[in-house]
Amino acid sequence: MKKYLISLSFVTFLISSVFGQLAGDPMADIIMKNTNGSSTFSIEGSLFSSPAFKANQSGYFIPLQYASDDDFEAVYAKMKEQDLFAQEYQGSLIYSMPLESNRDGESNLTFYLKTVGGQQAYLNKDLFQLIVKGNKAFAGKEVVLHPFSFSTSLYQELAVNYYSYKTIASNRKIGLGFGLSLINGVQMTEIQIDQGLFFTSQLGDSVFAAAKATIIGSDPDAHSLFSNNGLGTALNVQFFYQFENKNKLYASIQNLGFISWNKKSMHYDIDKELSFTGLDVFDPNQLLQNTSLELDSLLLAETNSETKSFTQYLSPEISFAYQLHEVFNNASIYTGLVYKIKPYYFPRAFVNLRYQLSESFYFQSGFNLDHYGNFGLSGEIGISMDEKLDFCLGSNHLEGLGLYGYNGQGLYTGLQFSF
Repeated sequence: MKKYLISLSFVTFLISSVFGQLAGDPMADIIMKNTNGSSTFSIEGSLFSSPAFKANQSGYFIPLQYASDDDFEAVYAKMKEQDLFAQEYQGSLIYSMPLESNRDGESNLTFYLKTVGGQQAYLNKDLFQLIVKGNKAFAGKEVVLHPFSFSTSLYQELAVNYYSYKTIASNRKIGLGFGLSLINGVQMTEIQIDQGLFFTSQLGDSVFAAAKATIIGSDPDAHSLFSNNGLGTALNVQFFYQFENKNKLYASIQNLGFISWNKKSMHYDIDKELSFTGLDVFDPNQLLQNTSLELDSLLLAETNSETKSFTQYLSPEISFAYQLHEVFNNASIYTGLVYKIKPYYFPRAFVNLRYQLSESFYFQSGFNLDHYGNFGLSGEIGISMDEKLDFCLGSNHLEGLGLYGYNGQGLYTGLQFSF
């Protein structure tokens, strides 16, 4: 049986300075930006990675990216004793139409189709070296395999969101939004090793391994980009307030929901020991030649397995953003906090200064502490043409673009049409 851990190659787009920081929240741009009663169509998306990655290898199980000695050493030297490797990528098509617009307020209805993918691996330094470089360096030594956690997921989300704000006095405005999403579960895999060890003899002629682990995953025979292996739903809520001095506050709760994976999903319980003589269990060069892994080669003999449905709860995301309007001539400050409630993740904080050079061009720079716990420098440029077409390009990890050993990467770009 063939099990694909990663089967995703997706080009993503994103727009707006606030949404660049609140990636994953399509309503942030619509609410924080004054649309003046216009309909808008946007192509949006983002890509985040920690540590920095090479785009042509981003489809592999994350630790297996680092094939060359230079790349491996740079990442290994930066690793904590236990560390998180992660990628998240998504793209959205968004259409927003006004329902009402006048001097007292505005309401709109927004539809968006979003594809979300990601992979995370939490492991210790020895296991990272064992996977990437093989077991030669561990002759006569024992490698502890736990804690180890790996997950990958891909799903599509079709959502409708209603938003309305009212002017309550002078420049003060208040708004609320509510959205409901229908979710198509494409693919997921979760591997959890609770206890495990790997021992190579001094001469390297035999190995011993023992593990207590759980593996669950969606239907292994349906893994295309638009497969239907599960269905779910989610609730999204937004709040907006504009102060009399035109400063703006935005808050949201996203992804309050679940995916119910179908009865063809697999579940493995592993509690086994095995030993081999004259066999190198891990051959990283062979693994790197493929974008998939044969899970049967990793499962121990007579493993307990069954096929059944199960429910996976989404990772809720809580966001806050605050805009200081006109801190000095043509300049604003955006600051905020984004917390994805997920194991090993940190609350992400950012501060950015945006300077409007002209009516059609702005530049933004700042810094952020991402939700992998890494500090990053950010930059963004935006171009507006005739107030009908907006383009944006930015990064939340300028220091990591195209390089290994740095904190990470964050890329976003996009296009928005107003009509």
